[in-house]
Amino acid sequence: MSGNIQLNISIGDQTKILVVSADCTIDHVLEEIQRKFIPTIEANQLEVLHAGTIISYGSERRLVALEITHASSLTVVMGLKGGQFKGPRPDGQYTKRVSFTCDKKIRCIVSLDNDEMHPRAIMPCGHHITSESMVEHCLYEISKKQNRITCPECSKPWDWTTVEQVAKFKDDEKIKIQNSLSENFLMKSRGYFPCPGCKIWCTRTDKSMTIIIVKRILWIAVLPYSLANHKRLI
Repeated sequence: MSGNIQLNISIGDQTKILVVSADCTIDHVLEEIQRKFIPTIEANQLEVLHAGTIISYGSERRLVALEITHASSLTVVMGLKGGQFKGPRPDGQYTKRVSFTCDKKIRCIVSLDNDEMHPRAIMPCGHHITSESMVEHCLYEISKKQNRITCPECSKPWDWTTVEQVAKFKDDEKIKIQNSLSENFLMKSRGYFPCPGCKIWCTRTDKSMTIIIVKRILWIAVLPYSLANHKRLI
């Protein structure tokens, strides 16, 4: 893969456009986010969510290995002192290419379509779905505030890269669904909080410290953690 790709970077209630090389590492992306958009924070304090999966600084993995492609959406999370929730992280394995079938005996689990003009993808769980139904199903899942896409038949989770291969999203669909999955993950997970001023999502990285909100930007550790200090600060 070569050339540049455009990424949609969600920082609080703003979306920024970042153009990077398709061959660059996730560390380079985080460094560019820090340099261009959040210069008061070190790059190694940043994480991003891609379709509900956390990616941290320091992995030195390339975007292609993380299946981050043109028009992907990344939600920025700042790591600040105070304790951290461990959410799902990428395993670094390439997703196998999805196979499709036109066998009229096999129907889509959503639309029941078996038309040869609408091939059905063979999903990892063994069920089958058309590209059109996958888009419809993803929109339904995010409307229910889900933070991952699951099979409507057996409820087994489908990894994002498989979903993307099957759905063949338009750019606006991809942005909407990825952002919604990440936001739903953050809303459901303990340990992630939006700054009430700038709205940037934050997580805490040192359990020994209590934090308070200062002005508009972020939380700063001020006292060793104790129940008395915690009550006094809140």
